[in-house]
Amino acid sequence: MIGTQRTPSALIIVAGLCCLAPFDARPVLADSLLVSLPNVRNGSHEHEWDRVNIPSLYSSASVYDPVRNRMIVLGGVSVTEYNALILGLELDGSPAWRRLSESQSLARLGHSAVYDPVRDRVIVFGGFVGGYFNCVLPTDTWAIGFSTPLTVAALPTEGEPPPGRLRHVAIYDSQHDRMIVFGGNDILEECSYIKCRCYRRPHYNDTWSLSLAGVPTWSQLEVQGTPPPIPSSGEGVGEYDPLRRRMLYLQGGSLWSLSLDGVPTWTALDVPGTPIFGFVK
Repeated sequence: MIGTQRTPSALIIVAGLCCLAPFDARPVLADSLLVSLPNVRNGSHEHEWDRVNIPSLYSSASVYDPVRNRMIVLGGVSVTEYNALILGLELDGSPAWRRLSESQSLARLGHSAVYDPVRDRVIVFGGFVGGYFNCVLPTDTWAIGFSTPLTVAALPTEGEPPPGRLRHVAIYDSQHDRMIVFGGNDILEECSYIKCRCYRRPHYNDTWSLSLAGVPTWSQLEVQGTPPPIPSSGEGVGEYDPLRRRMLYLQGGSLWSLSLDGVPTWTALDVPGTPIFGFVK
């Protein structure tokens, strides 16, 4: 799935993957599904999904732009090539996709993106830019400015960035004006006497911060508690809880909380009900 975004009035689920083969030319599905949230809140079952076509993409990043009431999708890979387009799903009136810009620098998969509301921009980190026989995990950071015209530029940072990774989670911590990055996969290169191949593998359960005030600075967070384990397969999803100032992380059927006040602390949450299994980003 490219991404799921919740807006003040809608839940948006964008595209889906039919086959788990990140570096093979496998078909991907091309759809956007929108459902009205007020009907859900009122307990009505009369709401309907609206469908909006989108180019076939896999492992893109998405954010919600609250100023312009639109969803932004960037990067990812199609059946044959990396996507360099930055797309916007305009939500005012009849939802429609619009091409906003194009940047070869953001043509990657498995990267993360968060919306920085203080500076009206999107921060992009990491991902995979190689191929089946070319293992490349960049550690660069980019900024997409929503001025007119839209701008894409490398973001100069200080500090040691996280090791290169893909399919990690990231949130914007509004209380401390920073991007939080957790977990992710690395790439294992296996070589024979003929050629080398790249294989994705779950590897990280570390936590990083990119402070955004002044000169953006990377630092690894010293956390307390036991972080979520490195998954044997698949990835998790993360969400910021502004009311309780914490990050929620869902992996398989388990839920964790990372408190963001004081010393960051991981806590496994005991949630009643039936857990959710089998989702893929």
